[in-house]
Amino acid sequence: ATLAEVAAEFGVSVPTCFRVRRHFHEGGLQALLPLPRGPRRPHKVTDDILAFIAAYRAENGPVGSRRLVTVIESRFGVRLHPRSITKAFERQKKSARAGRPDPR
Repeated sequence: ATLAEVAAEFGVSVPTCFRVRRHFHEGGLQALLPLPRGPRRPHKVTDDILAFIAAYRAENGPVGSRRLVTVIESRFGVRLHPRSITKAFERQKKSARAGRPDPR
C-alpha cells in the first residue's frame, strides 16, 4: 500500500506517516512510543534559591517552607510550592550523605 492509502486507512496525514516510518527505521518499535512530557527535573528551585534559603534559615532560625514561599517570591519573583522546597532539601541531604553532588 502507498503511504497515502495507509494514511487514509488510519485517518492520519501523509506527513504523519512519513514521520512514523522515519522513527521506525531509525529506532524500531521503541522509537514509536511517546516520550514523557514536561520537565525532567525541578527547574524553579535553583542553586541560588537553595543558597538563599540556607542563609535565611541560618539568620532567622528554623523557618517553614510555607513562610519561605512568600520570602522567595518577593526576593526572586518565583512562585514555588512549599513541597518543592522540602523535596529540594531532601534531595540535597540525600546527595550529601551519599557523598555526591546534587544531580541538578
